[in-house]
Amino acid sequence: MVQQQKSISSKVTLEETEYLIHLNDPEQQQKQAKDQQVSVPNDCSSYSSAACYEDDNVRVNTAEAEDENCSASTITNGSDSPHALYSTTEAYVRIRRYMKWFFIVNCFIFLMFFAIVFIGAEVEGKRVRDKILPVENRSWAYNIPDVCGYDGDFMTFANESEAREDSNQVAHCGNCGECSTVQDIFIINKTSGTLTDTTTFCAKQVMNIFAGGGGRAAVVSCIEEKVGFTPACGNCWVDNVMCDYKYCLMTCIRSVFFYGESNNKGSDTLNDCLNCDEVMCGPEFILCAGANRRRAGIITDIDRDEDNEVCEKVDDGWLAEAMAAEGISNRK
Repeated sequence: MVQQQKSISSKVTLEETEYLIHLNDPEQQQKQAKDQQVSVPNDCSSYSSAACYEDDNVRVNTAEAEDENCSASTITNGSDSPHALYSTTEAYVRIRRYMKWFFIVNCFIFLMFFAIVFIGAEVEGKRVRDKILPVENRSWAYNIPDVCGYDGDFMTFANESEAREDSNQVAHCGNCGECSTVQDIFIINKTSGTLTDTTTFCAKQVMNIFAGGGGRAAVVSCIEEKVGFTPACGNCWVDNVMCDYKYCLMTCIRSVFFYGESNNKGSDTLNDCLNCDEVMCGPEFILCAGANRRRAGIITDIDRDEDNEVCEKVDDGWLAEAMAAEGISNRK
């Protein structure tokens, strides 16, 4: 009996020893740790934890894993998370969708703008054609008998002979106006090759909300800064710009931005924008300004019919004498 108890005790001691060795074996510990890991099922729809992934390669270390709760503390995966890949793909698809709609909307806006401009230009063109005015021959404004004479002051005379009889020099053809001053005529002489481009730039400021809010005030400021006309003369030019804005806007947009036309379509033929300006707004401008480049006998950057549209009665040297008398420097 005693021997049997010793045998049993010896057996228990041996089993305990083997068990302790088993527990201290690193390989056994790793195997036991793996056995305790929970394999996450493919269908995670019944779990609420964000640690659920639809990937057989994903393993989760967890304290508890129940059929109705998937709660993971660590995730071991050799590749990118399927959720991360899905999020990246979804973002890419969303960006492509936004770009597609952005392109469609912008194309629609451009087509609408295109249609408005061309329809508007045709309507404005009809007004130009219907206006009672010698469109092809503008000698009515230039090849006329009355002249503006200068003898310290500017005065309108019925003809060249009357001006000279009164000891006046002919400053320009036609009636005197707000631009019939030594300073303004000097400016249109000095800027004969650039004035069209400068005033066109200023005209565009009427729609530039960043240039003092656009409108008339922006055009006034631009002409004062870039041209330097006297205030009264500058107002005539601004009135002309606002007239163009009212009657020739679509025509000028089509001519400049869509057709890319220069000042002339051909010899002595104005582009649609300048033609609209002269027909619809030219008479009022000439009446206000009095002097312009053609009336002052100046050849400009716009091809003209020089026999009928450029004054040939202006006295040579009168401007230099007038500038010296009024103390105006030719460097101004």
